[in-house]
Amino acid sequence: MKKIRKWILLPLILLLSGNSYGQAPSDSIYYNRLFYTCKVWGHVKYYHTEVAKGNINWDDALIDALPGIKEAPDNKSFNDSLQLMINRAGEMEVSSDALPENVDSLNNNSDYSWIQNSIFSESVKEQLEIIRNRFRPQTNVYISKNVVISFDRDTLYYSDSDYPSESMRILALYRYWNIIHYFFPYKYIMDQDWGKTLTEFIPPIIKATNALSYTLTFKKLSTRINDSHGYLSSPTLMKWEPHSYNYPPFHIRFIENETVIMHVKEEFTDVKTGDIVKKIDGIDIYTLRDSFRQYAHGSNDVFIDKQVSMMVWRGYAGS
Repeated sequence: MKKIRKWILLPLILLLSGNSYGQAPSDSIYYNRLFYTCKVWGHVKYYHTEVAKGNINWDDALIDALPGIKEAPDNKSFNDSLQLMINRAGEMEVSSDALPENVDSLNNNSDYSWIQNSIFSESVKEQLEIIRNRFRPQTNVYISKNVVISFDRDTLYYSDSDYPSESMRILALYRYWNIIHYFFPYKYIMDQDWGKTLTEFIPPIIKATNALSYTLTFKKLSTRINDSHGYLSSPTLMKWEPHSYNYPPFHIRFIENETVIMHVKEEFTDVKTGDIVKKIDGIDIYTLRDSFRQYAHGSNDVFIDKQVSMMVWRGYAGS
């Protein structure tokens, strides 16, 4: 198991009006930097020839860059940290091959306008454009192609904790976000722009105070792809999800906006098929369902409501 580095950060001293102040960037500035760092890191990961070959440990490059990105006193220092990270990838190969022509339907997810954002220095923009323009289809150590595309190398998490450090939480977020960004074919028809989803989830990933809050934040993120096959599993989540066999002696379904009791065991006479659940342990059923809905994955309301009903029936720890 790889050991996570320990960093000693020297305080940044700003000289203002003849006085010395130690001033860290605001949270909003930090979150905005993380948004664009995610895009830069993913762009190099999947486009750069040397990273694709596995010659560079691109996870390490990010972990090494994050302290400077967080503590940079100004935008120039932020770009200097990005520049150092990009430089780790080395020189991008030049190919004489022409790019294949794709039908328009295969370009729905393509958007490189972010490269020209004013947050980047001209030098960083130039490097990102070089990587983009020199890219040609290539094998990539981070991608396995069998029956389906898999990302086995990204399962090497470098942490033996259910509640990893801030840098490792950021790495996990970046991995997941970029996989969807580059490889999910239906990204352009999601309920919410995937870039806005990144903006939304950076703060709670940073602010997660324990393993459960971190894991549930990721579970909420996994539902945003609007896919019935997209789900999250982890040891922490298994503690939150009950696996007892002490379920109620009936099933429930969500029918016409009501939680209806179905399939009651014959020996149980306290309720009958067709009864409507209004409260559980004094909590309004709609309040309870709403609290679980954010963790339910699915491509349509019927499937999502089915997942919510399962959570209600099994008595999740969140209830």
